[in-house]
Amino acid sequence: MIMGKDQNFSSYCQKKTGTLYENTKERDYLILSYCKALKENDYQTIIDLFAKKSKVYSFLVGEKEPAEFFENLFSTSKRTIVDLRKIFIGLDDSKSVAAYIYLETLWNGKIKVNVEAVDLFEFDEKNKIKTLRIILDTHPIKKLKESFQADNKNSIS
Repeated sequence: MIMGKDQNFSSYCQKKTGTLYENTKERDYLILSYCKALKENDYQTIIDLFAKKSKVYSFLVGEKEPAEFFENLFSTSKRTIVDLRKIFIGLDDSKSVAAYIYLETLWNGKIKVNVEAVDLFEFDEKNKIKTLRIILDTHPIKKLKESFQADNKNSIS
């Protein structure tokens, strides 16, 4: 967003508020629905939130279609806590939303991992998720990997 000399942030927000507010309530509801479905491993509800030609991007698995991504996620892990901490709305339009989420996950029914993530959502004109980019704090995963390596060394020795 670039503003001219005679425009300040407050007046910019006032002009945008009408448009943003109308879509924000519905998108907040969609993000809450997403978080609830994520916690409950509710595959069908998650998939119904996505547009037909949508993508999920994750540094762990790359670019996937939502069906493939969530089928794999739900078959390998279960979230015990999904805490939506903040929702951020894009300034230029409300089609972009970021959600700051804290998750406690049980991998393969055995390994507990606590993760913080920012999920970046882009919505289409029908308020379906067009793009989801998942950005994770990788430190817990790195720590888990180091723990596995140490355990394997100890069991071999």
